[in-house]
Order: sequence, then structure tokens, then C-alpha cells
Amino acid sequence: MPDALMKKITGPDAEAFFDLFKNEDPATDYFRDYFQENQSNRDAMKQDYTPDPVCELVNKLAGNSENTLDLCSGTGALTVSSNWTGYHRCEEISQRALPVLLFNLAIRGISGTVANRDTITSETSRLWELKKGDKYSSITETDPAKDSRKYDKIISNPPYSLKIPNAKKYEHDERFCYGITPNGFSDYLFVEDAIYRLTDDGIAVFILPHGVLFRGNREESIRKTLLQANLIDAIIGLPDKMFLNTGIPVFIMILRKNRSQDNVLFIDASAEFEKHGKQNILTSEQIDKIVAAVKLRSDVDRYAHVATLAEIRDNDYNLNIPRYVSTYVPEPVEDLGELFKDIRKIDQKIQKTKEDLYKTMIGMTGTTEAAAKDLRTAMDYFKEDVYGSIKDTEVQTEGDSKDQPSNIGTDLSEGHKLDRALSNKRQGRNNRQGRPNRDEKCSNYPSNTDQSLLFPSGTGKSAATICLEVSDDD
Repeated sequence: MPDALMKKITGPDAEAFFDLFKNEDPATDYFRDYFQENQSNRDAMKQDYTPDPVCELVNKLAGNSENTLDLCSGTGALTVSSNWTGYHRCEEISQRALPVLLFNLAIRGISGTVANRDTITSETSRLWELKKGDKYSSITETDPAKDSRKYDKIISNPPYSLKIPNAKKYEHDERFCYGITPNGFSDYLFVEDAIYRLTDDGIAVFILPHGVLFRGNREESIRKTLLQANLIDAIIGLPDKMFLNTGIPVFIMILRKNRSQDNVLFIDASAEFEKHGKQNILTSEQIDKIVAAVKLRSDVDRYAHVATLAEIRDNDYNLNIPRYVSTYVPEPVEDLGELFKDIRKIDQKIQKTKEDLYKTMIGMTGTTEAAAKDLRTAMDYFKEDVYGSIKDTEVQTEGDSKDQPSNIGTDLSEGHKLDRALSNKRQGRNNRQGRPNRDEKCSNYPSNTDQSLLFPSGTGKSAATICLEVSDDD
């Protein structure tokens, strides 16, 4: 596709070819998504082309200019979203992206140049000049002369964390006077190239990965130097999942020369988005909110903070946004009365489950000696737990002393005993209803009651009384 497109836009029938697209939206990068999905080399070149809402935001933050540089321009989305007047220079290293970039500029009648340039080495291998015509721009390849122009506005979405071999070999390059990056993270080299080419009252707006805000060693040294030179104007965090092929969140860094303020504006707009399928987008209202906050340049609760250089120094020149903008929203304090009611209901459910489980276990039999042992151990545990909840339930046979063990285990089944105890508990038979205290002998059956009236002769059973104490609530 890139080769075929280049032949069309530079051939004799270029105008007729452009006419095929005259009904398309002029603010749309026609081939961006297709190119990124099918033609780009993302693994090697870290190509993640800029989505439309981010393009709109960058250009609103940068403002209009008659002299614009789009550094690492890809297929030209950032330039397409800007004003088309004045002079535009677009630089891109990918030869496969260049035909799409030239198409996007020429069909809109944009004047300027397109360079096949390596930002790190500053080498330009090919150069095209675009001149505005009656309908479209003409495209003419010319000598790749070195660009010495300074720009009032520089916009860029460079490749993120691009690896470069032996970065230290550029330490004598005058463009990189703020420091040399590690081999694996070249992000700040693109920023330094832009600063070098910026006019004294110019503005540069970069889209960058968050790592450049807090990584240490050489990158920390570069951050410190840029801050001490008072070049960093604002840091704006954006939502994640805004790009087509990566979910990583990015931020916008605004840089200015000769600033009047000696502080940095931090904005956390990570929650400002609407979901569109798998991607998040910024709405027009959310974009305008960010732009208004930049112009206002004051603290906004859980959204923006103006940090002094002293504050940043106290944070060891770490620019991670959460250090300066807290988005924490305290949980509402729960009503304690309602909380205790909920806890009580949960406790009651737990206790009822224990009771039901114990009653179920009573009817179980271990099929082996080991299983029977395990069952007895479990029953002893739950028996203690269940009876412990029925406060100090006493079971005593008539005539038994407290020093003598009760024969209730042989008189009544465990299940019957539990049922009676729980029944008394649930029916509210407590001391205030005339029942005896637990230390008193129950009066249900007089001591001289004929036990034969209670149990048939020969059963070996004896009458028993159960004294039960329950709480008033029960």
C-alpha cells in the first residue's frame, strides 16, 4: 500500500486521485488505523499513532502557530488536527509511513516540508516540499538539507522507551545538553531535540509514557536539570486504553522557554473518559475542562495542583502525578447502629449454621475407625461451640449432686437434648419469665416426684431437669 500510494500522489494524475476522497471528513486521518494494523512495525519502531481526541487536546494546549514542527509525526494525525495555515514541517523515520503522511498533508492543501529524519542522529535521508495549489498541495522531492529553522510550536508523540545502542556517544551533541538517557529509554532525547529547535517564546507539547516522570539515575538527572532550567510548565495525566494497540496510560508534558512562573501545574485527568468499545476516549467537554484548568493554573480538589520547585525538590525531583494530586475520596462513615445490627444478623446466621451442622452430625456414623474418630472430634468441637452459645446450660438428674456426673447422656439422645435446649432458648424462657436462676434447683419436678410416672418401669430412665439461662434479647 505505501508504495502504490506514493506513485499515486506524486504522479501526473495526483489531483484526480485526491478527488476520490473529497467527500471524506477533512479532520480525519484516513489511513491511520489501517496503516497501524497492517503496515506499521510496532515492535521495532514502537509505533502507536495518536488517537483523534488526544490530537485535539494537544493542539488546543499548544494553540495556533504560523510555524509548526510535528516531530515523529507518523501518518500526520497531530498536524491534521492543527490549523492548516502557515508553515508545517513533519519529520518521520519510517519510510512506510511517509506516503500516508504526504497524502494527508497534500489533500488538505498544507504548505511545508516532510523529512525522512532520524531524530536521535539528526540525519535526514529524504525531503519533500509541499506547495499549496488551488485544491491540493503539490509534492516535490528535494535535497535533504539540514533544517536550521526554529519553531514557535512543536508537537510530538515520539516512540515510547525506544532502545538505542550506545547512547553515550551523543553526549557531545549540543542538542542534548540536559543529559544523555540510558540505552533502553530514549524518551528524553526527543524532548531535548525539540527544546533545541524551539524559539525563545515557543511551546512544546509531548505525549509520553509515565516512566519518564519517576525513573531514576540518568533520567532523574535530566528531569532535575530541566526543572532547574524552568522549562517544564505542566504535567497532565490521561486515561489508559486510549490507543489502538496498547492500554498503557500516557501523559502530556508542556515545555516553555522563558517562563514567568517558577512552578509546575499537575493535572490528573485519568478518570476523564468515556468507553467506546475496547478504547477510552476524551469527550469535547473533558478536553475543554483540561484546557480550562491549564489556563486557570490553580489548585482544584482531586484534579489539579500547582507545585512549587521547592515542593518538587522535596520529592527528589520525582514528577509522578499522585505525589501532587490526590484523588482519594474518603468512604462515608457508616451508621454504627446499623453496622451492629448487620453484625448481629451475621452472627445469628453463623450460629444457626453451627447448630444445624451439629444436629446433622449426630445422625452420622463413621464407616471406619479413623472416620469415627474424626467425627467424634468434630462433634466435640461443635458441641462445645453450640452449647457455649446457650449460656451455661445445666443438665442435672434429680438427686445428683454437682460432684456427680450426670447420666443425661444415657437418659436422652444428644439430638433430643440439643432440641430441648435450643427450643427453650428460642422461646425466651429466661429468668424474667419466672424461671429459676442457673444456680437454683429447678422446680419443674419436685424432689419426691415418682419417677415411674415419667418413665415406664424397667426402662432404667430417671427424670431430669434442664436449667437454661438466656439473654433478654433472645
